[in-house]
Amino acid sequence: MVPLNTVFWGMVFLFGMIGAMRGWAKEIMVTCGILLALFVQQVVGQFVLGPQNPYLPMLLNVSPDNLAPPVYDRTQFAICTVVLFLLTFFGYAGPTLAARGGANVARERLQEGLLGFFIGLLNGYMLFGTLWFYMDKNQYAFGGIIPPVEGSTAWTVAQNYLLPLWFTTPMLFVAVALAFIFVIIAFI
Repeated sequence: MVPLNTVFWGMVFLFGMIGAMRGWAKEIMVTCGILLALFVQQVVGQFVLGPQNPYLPMLLNVSPDNLAPPVYDRTQFAICTVVLFLLTFFGYAGPTLAARGGANVARERLQEGLLGFFIGLLNGYMLFGTLWFYMDKNQYAFGGIIPPVEGSTAWTVAQNYLLPLWFTTPMLFVAVALAFIFVIIAFI
């Protein structure tokens, strides 16, 4: 049996390696897809369906009067996961928006790979951290996954360091705005 934090950091590193091979421009599109998935979950859960909806819950707490659900049921877990993976998939499968020059110098390829690696690490952290957050909200009632033991490293990560735990609603809205500004300026 492998601890969740080992799987988590292994996947983050794997996505870093994938980012190094794909390059920074393609990885930026994946980052935008993940941010868009979080944005869709928050906005649809909060404004369209309402805080007590059985389908797509709010991701983040907005105010004490309007709280995100403390536990996701299986339907909410499945819908949140599908939205996250669908938008991430389209970020990975979508066309490359960055124009490539004819012949890259070795230094440019190194810079492209390093920046892609770090953005890939960020994408892996965002994707699998959010998925782990969904599993924690679902109380690990999926696929025989055992919750981390209280006080363990995995428990500490699950309680303190997953993206939705510290990524507040205003930060999410600013990140989405900055991502789209960056895409428009850098790629168009």
